[in-house]
Amino acid sequence: VVILADMTAGLSRGAERTARPEDGLCAMKLLGLSPQELIEAKEIEDRREEAEGVRVAYVAATRARDLLVVPAVGDAARKGWVQCLNEAVYPPAERWRQSEPAEGCPAFGERSVARRPGDFDHQLQPETSVRPGRHRFPGSEATTGAAGEAGDDEAQAAPGDAAGDDGYDVVWWDAELVDEKPPASYGLLGEDLLIDAGDDANRERFERWRRHGQDLVARGKEPSARPVAVTELDSEPPGEPVEVAIEQLARSGDRPGGKRFGSLVHTVLRDAPLDGEPKRIGDLTRLHGALIGSTAAEVAAAETVVTAALASPAAEAARTSQRLLRETPFLLPLDGDAEQRIVEGAIDLAYLDDDGRWIVIDWKTDLGDLDTPAGGGSAGNGVTRADRYRRQVRWYCYALQQLTGLPASGLLVVL
Repeated sequence: VVILADMTAGLSRGAERTARPEDGLCAMKLLGLSPQELIEAKEIEDRREEAEGVRVAYVAATRARDLLVVPAVGDAARKGWVQCLNEAVYPPAERWRQSEPAEGCPAFGERSVARRPGDFDHQLQPETSVRPGRHRFPGSEATTGAAGEAGDDEAQAAPGDAAGDDGYDVVWWDAELVDEKPPASYGLLGEDLLIDAGDDANRERFERWRRHGQDLVARGKEPSARPVAVTELDSEPPGEPVEVAIEQLARSGDRPGGKRFGSLVHTVLRDAPLDGEPKRIGDLTRLHGALIGSTAAEVAAAETVVTAALASPAAEAARTSQRLLRETPFLLPLDGDAEQRIVEGAIDLAYLDDDGRWIVIDWKTDLGDLDTPAGGGSAGNGVTRADRYRRQVRWYCYALQQLTGLPASGLLVVL
């Protein structure tokens, strides 16, 4: 018995790879993107994939010896991985409503479609689907038959009923007969058995098991840790305060600002080579600007800012270091913290100096004055933006110290 399932699957997924052994080339899709070599070979690769789909359907169908079940739609032949069997399953259109009783099958109704969309079923019109029952197909030799049903249901086949050497039979099934939901299978129907049996020991054991499960669910709803971003912390990290210097680079007064501009600058600084190659910086700025919808002014300004950042003394020192971290995310559980917090953040740039100390660099693109009061939870308590930024960098330094065991100091570079 062979059942061909999921008629909605396509005959092929289209061209996904091409190979040219004479050139030592294999071109494949990556993340949904096709290289030019695959695009050029798409037509022939599509045909090859479709031929392979037909071969798979043929192999599957010819494995049936007693019964072949083919999914089909009684209202119309559909495309899919079993479409190559349509001519063998669907009778000619003028004989769709002509069928005979099928031996060994229940009494069928008049439709092979269980449900239709919308109000179609409520309209008064003649039934047009393939009539359930046996349909005879002329042919040169006896062949394995198939039968189908439509709508949301699957089509069934009855191969054993050959019509002799001159043809074969296909039995289309009545969809209404298989439209009922199967009986639900519950794992704890035994609860009623425990009650009826009157076995107090078994009942008590069952109740303990159920209470234990309820306790596990309740405990599972309680968070065992609370993630918190570095930017949300209003307290200083544990231990001695870390020195954080501030370096301000020259900037244009009419330069764009805002979160989108800051995101563009940080993304390009993450990907650009530290040697500050102008062409590479320009290409990356235009690419990332297009991805996040930046304006032309933002792209031009970001290219200037990134170029200046990579020409700064901080970037120059990082280029000569033998150990370097760029846009490095981290998670740091706070030992002994009553709130079970896990600090999360991302370090823009860090490098080891000649003394084996981490220098943590944090790029800032804010246009505001660093001496103005900070917003958020720090507002009104005398904390300035510079204080808040220094605190963030100190947390980055603390995380790096805890994760690597090496001392760290910070540098805030205002772009």
